[in-house]
Amino acid sequence: MTDFDDMTRFTSGGYKNNDGRLTQGLYSNPVAEDGFPTLNNDGRSLKWWCGINTNNTSSEVNNLFIKSVYDETGYFYFNSAEYFATRAYRRDNTTHIKNDFTVYNQLGTPTSEDRFYYKRGNFLPFNTLNTSKVWNRNLFDDTGVALDTTDPRYNEALYGLNENANFYFGLYGVADFYQPVGGQVNREDMIFEFTGDDDMVVYIDGVLVLDLGGIHDAQSGKINFATGDVTYTNRKQGESLKWLSGGTLHEKFAAVNKLVTTRWKEEKTFADGTPHKIQIFYMERGAGASNLKIKVNIPPIPDGSVNITKTVDGLDATQAAEEEYTLKLLKNGEVAKHQAFTRSGETGTTYWTNKDDGTFKIKADETVNFDDIPKGTKIQVLEVYKGQIYEVTYEAYDSNNQKLGENDTTVPAAGYVRVEVKNNATVNTKELTIHKKFKTFKINGETSTAAPNGEKFKEATFTLQEKNYGAPDTSYQDLHTVKYSAFKDGSYKFSELDPRKVYRVIENISTETPDTNGGTGEIPYVKTTSVVGKETTSVEGTTSGDIALGTMGADGKIFAEFFSNTVTFTNEYHSRKADIQFTKVDAGDTAKKLKGAEFTLYTDANAATPWHREGSTDAVTATSNDAGLVEFTNLPYNITTVTTYYIKETKAPAGYVTNGTIYAATIAADGTVSMIGDGSVDKMTIVKNTAIETELTFYKKSKTKNGTEISLDGALFEIKRQEGREYKLAIDITGVDSSNGRFTIPADGIKLTHIPDGSYKLTEITAPAGYNLLTQEIYFTITNGQLVEDGEIVKNVVEFHSADKTVTIYNTAGIQLPETGGMGTLMTTMSGMALMLIALGYLILVKRREKGGLN
Repeated sequence: MTDFDDMTRFTSGGYKNNDGRLTQGLYSNPVAEDGFPTLNNDGRSLKWWCGINTNNTSSEVNNLFIKSVYDETGYFYFNSAEYFATRAYRRDNTTHIKNDFTVYNQLGTPTSEDRFYYKRGNFLPFNTLNTSKVWNRNLFDDTGVALDTTDPRYNEALYGLNENANFYFGLYGVADFYQPVGGQVNREDMIFEFTGDDDMVVYIDGVLVLDLGGIHDAQSGKINFATGDVTYTNRKQGESLKWLSGGTLHEKFAAVNKLVTTRWKEEKTFADGTPHKIQIFYMERGAGASNLKIKVNIPPIPDGSVNITKTVDGLDATQAAEEEYTLKLLKNGEVAKHQAFTRSGETGTTYWTNKDDGTFKIKADETVNFDDIPKGTKIQVLEVYKGQIYEVTYEAYDSNNQKLGENDTTVPAAGYVRVEVKNNATVNTKELTIHKKFKTFKINGETSTAAPNGEKFKEATFTLQEKNYGAPDTSYQDLHTVKYSAFKDGSYKFSELDPRKVYRVIENISTETPDTNGGTGEIPYVKTTSVVGKETTSVEGTTSGDIALGTMGADGKIFAEFFSNTVTFTNEYHSRKADIQFTKVDAGDTAKKLKGAEFTLYTDANAATPWHREGSTDAVTATSNDAGLVEFTNLPYNITTVTTYYIKETKAPAGYVTNGTIYAATIAADGTVSMIGDGSVDKMTIVKNTAIETELTFYKKSKTKNGTEISLDGALFEIKRQEGREYKLAIDITGVDSSNGRFTIPADGIKLTHIPDGSYKLTEITAPAGYNLLTQEIYFTITNGQLVEDGEIVKNVVEFHSADKTVTIYNTAGIQLPETGGMGTLMTTMSGMALMLIALGYLILVKRREKGGLN
């Protein structure tokens, strides 16, 4: 936009509004067939009002914009509050009009009246300055804001005019341009900005985009091509500056059903590389103050240029934008070597080598501009390396968007040539589908395809990544990220993917936000497993393995086939862990803790299905320790509802009957554990066992020579029970002295009760009178209430009868000593024995003498 075209006088008044505000909707939308809008109240085209008619009262003008500003910033810029611009010049005291502007640093004003809009520079292009007349002082900027006293132009002279102020004129500008990459020029947003009075309307591709209609004080409008936002002001002097939204470019085109006339980016602004025409209509028709500020960095397409664009259909937009394509330019059938061009604001030249020459690089939706090509040159463009997935077509257009034939693609003297190189990958691109499944929380771990609580998972995201091969490490780059809330029926499909690439998917599960509604601040789903289709690597975790969409042929260069693929993520609902604890006690004495009781965990109230941990088929059991404590640890529970486990004793402690009760233990959503047992001891739930009522009857007897058994009375025994490797006094048996573990067997026997299972040892302390004391211990065992003979039975000493649970212990008779008498009787007996021994010795001596054996 180096030029403004068609500047002429206007004789239009109309649509005055008294409060200085805009009157929008004065101009038709879209433009008519002649490419110009009409005034809605008048019905005539602005082509007529601008003098672009049979009278041809318009003329082309140049040199309005400030070159020093353009050289420094890249903006075409003019502001009447900073410069005075005129098309007029004085000769012989008469005013003449020329085609080009002359711009001065001095400022001018139409009157010396005490109004703020006369105390700033005005736009009066049909007048000349009279620098001998100072009509006012510069106190306000172009928006009506008072200048600060430190402003270098504060209180600067505002010169008067040599003529009466000449209002009622218009300005029309038109230019073709390409939407730059990202909507930016030199890394800055491409913007059209205007401030002035009165009307300013901007059309793009015939669609009304900016409307500052009506007779009003200076107002501002702005079009940002990077974001697509259109904004404007509508205020009176003294009010604070407030920018109002005028919608987006996409919305403007949608309102008049023109979306299909171009391509779009994120439904906001134009797609990169798309061609457009901008038309600007400005009118001064209020016959008061006149203001004009234009600031724009839109690079226009110069006449005589060749512009080559690349479009890619059917391929993922992110991939298409990243890939570079190699094209070749030919001029009159010859390779264009070292031909200068501009690409995305940067200059370059076509590349050449002995093998490939005249080539240059371009990306999807980019435009490469060639300017220095002589008019009449026939142009041809070829894509050198189209790749296996593309179908390539070429189309050429002139500056009026009329399609050219292959033989008509020549560089014009006025206007330009646009060549579109179109790559279509629709047939060969493939899809990657994510399937999402959930392992719902149940105690026995059943599988379901739906989330048990979708609200807690909806913020989870899935990122599709493309694999990069390169030194030193292979990396991945993000292509797209989608939320689970975008899934439909548990699936999401990434389409139009380049099957020559390798992919993977990352699952990102966000944490729950702690709040009063039950948020935990934890990850709601865990244990993700990903399984992917063919030509892939299966990986557990939140990352899928490498996923291929094609199979390479035997030559390792050309793909043999392309195919779509899938990746399935399965998550388990996050459940925190809790412990269930209780104590095993004796039913008759709850202070007595029982060791060795085994319990099994079940999923149902009938204890039919044992619970097992994830990945295992083994039933979960726990055994009471020395303190009787039973612990089931790290049990998952649902953080939204109550979780119930069932517990049953499957092995009783030694000497006790198995408890057949099925106990329910519940874990509340907050982790509180409750179990209804058989009561509590020291704040611990207890489960009781009843001891086995084992009874043994002990008899003391002696056998005569003819086999008759004689019941004996008074034998005293000590009983001990094996504990570990030692035998300790068994003082807990009914019938046994609890102080020393002893009991006496009367003639009719003794019955001992409440004998726990275990191994026992009997030692005789006192034998019945007249009988020998047993010198050997007696051993026996009780198992599950049954008497078991021990392997160390003493022959002819003890007999066990398991059926009637009796133990008979035999003693042999000893020397019969007097039952009564004292020491006198003992001494008499001993004396008699001594005399007998003396007599015997004397008799032997006499016999020897008789034989002569002694002197």
